[in-house]
Amino acid sequence: MVQRFTAKRSGSCGRAPLQEERRCGVELNSRRGRARREVRCMRQPEALRRLQEEVASLYLVHGTDAYQVAEFLAALRTRLVPPGTEAFNESLVEPGPDQVRQGVLLARTPPLLSDRRLVVLKECRLLGPGRAGGDAGPEDGEDRDRASGEAERLLEYLAAPAPFSCLVLHAPGDIDRRRRLTRSLLEKAVEVECSPLSQDQALSWLEAKSAALGKRLDREAAQALLEKIGTDLHALSAELEKLVLYVGAAERIDTRAVLALVPGTAQVQIFDLVDAVAEGRLGQAEALLQRMLASGEAPLRLLATLASHFRRLLEARSLRERGLSPAAIARQKGQHPRYWEKLDRQARRLRREQLQFALEVLLEADLQLKSGADGQLVLETLLFDLVGAA
Repeated sequence: MVQRFTAKRSGSCGRAPLQEERRCGVELNSRRGRARREVRCMRQPEALRRLQEEVASLYLVHGTDAYQVAEFLAALRTRLVPPGTEAFNESLVEPGPDQVRQGVLLARTPPLLSDRRLVVLKECRLLGPGRAGGDAGPEDGEDRDRASGEAERLLEYLAAPAPFSCLVLHAPGDIDRRRRLTRSLLEKAVEVECSPLSQDQALSWLEAKSAALGKRLDREAAQALLEKIGTDLHALSAELEKLVLYVGAAERIDTRAVLALVPGTAQVQIFDLVDAVAEGRLGQAEALLQRMLASGEAPLRLLATLASHFRRLLEARSLRERGLSPAAIARQKGQHPRYWEKLDRQARRLRREQLQFALEVLLEADLQLKSGADGQLVLETLLFDLVGAA
């Protein structure tokens, strides 16, 4: 059983996509003079491959793709923690005011029945966006002083990390590279970016994943799967596992298997439309709307899905204002954390007033549709209003 440490309050903290991999030259002072050190900054797929060769003592894992984060942490666990020793050698420290203190204490504790210990600081708020040049969190007064103390404690650890521990700092969104703490961490740690994959990257991921499952996925079949599902890795992984069971002893997964087993695009497109609207992507939202209406999708069903999502966004914002993290909300509601992580990410883009306005225009559109107004015209106008609010 993994050790889980929960602090009293939670927060969140991410960055624009990197190239697949880049080398960053960092000038370091040493007793021998100035020495040049190379630090690897890489996308998650490359970081997974590197784990087969070497595991670093420090990682900075950030980005909005929760599946990639979970996959990387699982790979670290497999490499470092012998089965049956998880309770002694793996610790997940939840967000809170003393998160770093707990994490550093655990990282300095020698492992038991293992060569290495794995310590993860989840959603570390010290790394997230804040005031320009600031070294503490976004709070004022006592909370800001506490955050500053936590930052200093982490800086002390970075100066002399424990050789028997792997400390992972996780930020679920953008990281603030202006902060002294972040700059110091980037000099010492391996940076792993977990941002959504492009179509080409998702194709490569599907081929590697199917090979790991003992199958060969045809390129045409992989493209068909992406057309139906999109690039969401959680959904792709679930469908790929179904396809492996479907083909049985066969070595290949071909297009016929994908077309026979994977559901049609209507349900996937509804959620794509919802996400495009909530994230302010008007062009994509309009294209999806036209495609779905042309395929016979009922305007009232689309409206109901949009209304439900914006009500959840308002709920997510309200719960965040009360200090609850997406993981805590998911536990309370018995739902998957990835769902609330996405809601939280979208809700942070919108003020409460914008969400309330969105619900008002959704209600007005509902009344118009039920009064016999033209469904396409009502929904097109609604998209403009919702994206304007977003």
